[in-house]
Amino acid sequence: MFRATFETLRTIVDLSPDAILVMDRQERIAFANAEAGKLFGYEKEELLEMPLEALLPARFRASHHSHVDAFISANYTRRMGETRDIYGLHRDGRELPLDIMLSPLSIEGDPFVIAVVRDITQLKVTEGKLR
Repeated sequence: MFRATFETLRTIVDLSPDAILVMDRQERIAFANAEAGKLFGYEKEELLEMPLEALLPARFRASHHSHVDAFISANYTRRMGETRDIYGLHRDGRELPLDIMLSPLSIEGDPFVIAVVRDITQLKVTEGKLR
């Protein structure tokens, strides 16, 4: 039977083709994999302790806090933005259309949120061509 060590699990998460971020209750990034760094234009270490809002276009920042509070209170896995388009902000200022899955996580009683983030730029381009 395969029993993964912590380092093996970290390597698996780092090799994920999707960006993975973990945010604490104060909406600071507590963990980022390598793909998260690539997606947003940072080294993954630069993302640690960064406020999540730094990765959001300005027009979404004010409403984002209430969405986080509601998600933590509801405590269930869900797709973010089922009724609206979601965008992230690259370091260079470009906006990125994203698909985001959220899952709650409790570590020693403290709430965290795991976000699995996928760049859907190519999907949006294809959809535009089909229209």
